[in-house]
Amino acid sequence: MDVEIPPETTTDFLIRVGLYIGAIFQLTCIFAIIILPDKKNDTMQKKNHADISDQEHWDSSPANPPRNFQHKTRKQDKKKRR
Repeated sequence: MDVEIPPETTTDFLIRVGLYIGAIFQLTCIFAIIILPDKKNDTMQKKNHADISDQEHWDSSPANPPRNFQHKTRKQDKKKRR
């Protein structure tokens, strides 16, 4: 029993090359995750520092009443008029 293998077409070749490229890309991403240092701690420290400086800015600025508070007082005034 002789099995005949059809010749490789251009689409077969492109699919095979694409699969190899995809596999190489995936392995590169996995190795990058394992090898590269974790920068999460650095960014968290910078973010916390920025939050503190923002908080200091808001603490030193005069307080403006929130809009919801003004809206509630208007509603109460309307109720008093009735």
